Amino acid sequence: MHYNAIWLSDIHLGYRDCKANFLLDFLNKTHTNRLYLVGDVVDLWAMKRSFLWPPSHHEVLRKIIDLANNGTRVIYIPGNHDDLMREVAGTVLLNIEIHQQFVHTTHEGKKLLLLHGDEFDHAVLCSRFARLAGDAGYSLLLHFNRWSNALRRCWGLPYW
Repeated sequence: MHYNAIWLSDIHLGYRDCKANFLLDFLNKTHTNRLYLVGDVVDLWAMKRSFLWPPSHHEVLRKIIDLANNGTRVIYIPGNHDDLMREVAGTVLLNIEIHQQFVHTTHEGKKLLLLHGDEFDHAVLCSRFARLAGDAGYSLLLHFNRWSNALRRCWGLPYW
C-alpha cells in the first residue's frame, strides 16, 4: 500500500511495552513519500531507569534509516520522552530531518501544523510531581495491559 504521508507518534523504542514488531510489520507493508515521526520515538526517560534495547527496536530504527536513505523524506519532531533531540533541531541526522515543528501541506493545499503537543501540557511542564504521578499511572496501566493480554493469549484471543 502506498501513502503520500504517514504520521507516527509515541513509538517508545527502548521501553518494555513498545510494540516494535507490529510497527516493523506495518513499515514493511507500506510505502510513503513522507514519514513524520512526531515525538517519543525513543523513550529516553525509560532508558534512564533501565536500559532495554531488544533486536526488534534496532530493526525499527534500521528500517526508518533505510527509508530515509532510499527516497522517503523522514521528518522527526522530538517529544517529551526524547526531548534531548530538540537540541539538534534544524539539522539532518542520517538523512532524517529534525525539526521543533513542521508544516505539512496536503494535496488540496491545506496546511497542518505538526508538533508533539507536550508543549501545551501544563502538568508536564510545570509540575514535577504531576509528571512523575502520570508516568507511574501510565506504567501501571501498561502492567495491567500485559496481564490482560497474557490471559487473552491463554483463551486463544488475539492481542488487544
